[in-house]
Amino acid sequence: MYEHMHEDVKKLADAKNVKRLRYVFADCLDVDPSFRKFEDDFQYCRDQGIFEAHEELTPRREDPATWDMDYWVALKGNLLQNLSVERLQHMRDVAKVLFPVQLQTATTATPSLPNETHVRETTESGQTIFRKPITPENDKNAQVKQKIAEAKRELEKENQEMKAREASSQQLTYRRNGKRVNSPKKAEGVPAGMLVPIIIVAAIILYLLLK
Repeated sequence: MYEHMHEDVKKLADAKNVKRLRYVFADCLDVDPSFRKFEDDFQYCRDQGIFEAHEELTPRREDPATWDMDYWVALKGNLLQNLSVERLQHMRDVAKVLFPVQLQTATTATPSLPNETHVRETTESGQTIFRKPITPENDKNAQVKQKIAEAKRELEKENQEMKAREASSQQLTYRRNGKRVNSPKKAEGVPAGMLVPIIIVAAIILYLLLK
């Protein structure tokens, strides 16, 4: 029993680390929509009472035709708030529809329709549906991941530019402060306009001393 369970998942389950397990199960269906690699993990966590009581967050859509990437992202967000058996089982059905290319189970093609070919799939609940295969060109999940990667690159670029601006600003401040620090002799020097009176006073004092 639990022969194919992941050791890290078992450790998290034994430690009752529900928060971390939420992330594990939220990501596992992207990796393996068939869920076969995580079946033992699911059963072990269920047997250990790890799953939480279901809370209805994003309204559940029963019609597979309405399952899109926006709905998938919403479900993943919900799972990060509430790790329930009901939500995870529903996500297993949704994942099979959205990510058929990644499925490790065989699919049977239906007769070709004009300009497109559909595949027949069976959901976890036993319902048969027909969907157009997701190709690299229309894989919204890949597009979402690409946008996230691009956003990260843009953020990193902005951080680097900000650091460069801060370094430049600090260098300019240092130079300005350096001028202030290196110019006390000029600041402490005698203005040219006062040289004549000082020379006269010095001459008088010298005359008196020598008299």
